[in-house]
Amino acid sequence: MKKTLLLLTAGLVILGAILLMREGARARALAPGHAFNVGDTAKVDRLEVAMRAGQVTLIRHQGLWRVFPDSFPADPGRVRMALRHLLGLQDKEVVSRSTDTTRLAEFGLYGDDLKRITWTAAGRTVSIHLGHTSGIDFNSTYWKHPEGDEVYRTPGNFTHEIGINARDWKDRTLFPPFGGEDVRSVGVHWQNRLDTTTAYHVTVNDEGVYRLTVAEAPDTTRLPEANGQALFAAAAQLTVDEIPDAKAVETLAAPGERPAVVVTITLRDGTVHELAAGSPLGEHVYLRHPVHRGVVGVSASRLEMFPKDPSTLLTPRPVPPSPEDWEAIDPHTWN
Repeated sequence: MKKTLLLLTAGLVILGAILLMREGARARALAPGHAFNVGDTAKVDRLEVAMRAGQVTLIRHQGLWRVFPDSFPADPGRVRMALRHLLGLQDKEVVSRSTDTTRLAEFGLYGDDLKRITWTAAGRTVSIHLGHTSGIDFNSTYWKHPEGDEVYRTPGNFTHEIGINARDWKDRTLFPPFGGEDVRSVGVHWQNRLDTTTAYHVTVNDEGVYRLTVAEAPDTTRLPEANGQALFAAAAQLTVDEIPDAKAVETLAAPGERPAVVVTITLRDGTVHELAAGSPLGEHVYLRHPVHRGVVGVSASRLEMFPKDPSTLLTPRPVPPSPEDWEAIDPHTWN
């Protein structure tokens, strides 16, 4: 009997400890002064932002956020940051309980400036109203519950990061991030007029020596190190500069299926990335995104770093004067 009583007591103690730990974890997530559970950020699967001027909806499906109505992949970093701000809202500082619309408008919580935000996490939907950045410190933001009178001021200047334009939420990553130092080689193929082509390949070895090989040429030529580094840095900086709307996409008609330029980037770990774009249209060239196959634009000026004439890569880049050189120049000799 005594042994059974001891076992029962021990079980109750363990159960109590578990409940205390769970309650403590919940308290830490909500305290002090947090209106929502910050730990629920990863559980959110829908986010809607609306103003009188428009609205945007983002939905997470199979771990990937998409912007609707065209289901374009969203920038995961931007969504993650927005959710951290929203679920991190604090309600410990009440600045007003007035229901007067003029007063609410001063906080950006009435009229054209009001942002109505809704998110769904684990089947539970939450709505808030988001207002202006505070003019007192420019590092806090006004918000309120739709059904409540209290207007709160929460730390952070972030309302501009939670917009209603779908294009602002769309992912502008062309390739997974890498640096110029991660590149082993860059191949360039230009389709010129009269069906002529220019093709060349630039590689770097483990000693940092860059070499140029032109198609059908038997030999390779050593490049100035600065030129090779600049070419590889340009490859690492390729990104999406333009996301055309649905109507514009119809006029672009499968860009890159007959590419005017193909840039092939091979990383030191063996990963290969390829950009295949059509001829410039205005300030951009257009292509199918290598991952989601949506139509995106890259600034035509970025491709100028991959010249049609590879011999220009052999010309040493000008070296800017050092601070010591500037000090040695007599200003009286300037024209």
